[in-house]
Amino acid sequence: MGTPAPIDNPGSTCSLCFGIGGAFGVPVTPKYLTVEVVGIEKGSLWVPADGMPTNGRWCLQQLDLYPCIFQDYTPGGYNLTWYVDATRTRSVVRSYTGVVCFENSVQAPCSLKSSNLLGGDHFVGGTMEIFL
Repeated sequence: MGTPAPIDNPGSTCSLCFGIGGAFGVPVTPKYLTVEVVGIEKGSLWVPADGMPTNGRWCLQQLDLYPCIFQDYTPGGYNLTWYVDATRTRSVVRSYTGVVCFENSVQAPCSLKSSNLLGGDHFVGGTMEIFL
């Protein structure tokens, strides 16, 4: 499982969500965000090769070249991504074997909470919440 995000560590400005006029009203874009994923369960087509559901609390790090993308990636581990552009927020969570177990795309920038939209094949259910 990931580690908690470091406190007060500024990153590059993601002006869609942070700073003056940003949706969150937070003055500085953090370099790290804490995300919690809960409630993902095995679906009806789950097999051991899919890996276990990726539930837990994680630390996402801002990508240097893309200030509105935060990701946790460990080779041979998990891949969690929170992505914001001018029209939407996208969240993707993969199991340690690379199978997508959570996916959501909300037609609103800077959404902090989302529900899994996968239709119940290998993984079902779950919510993802970003903590500032």
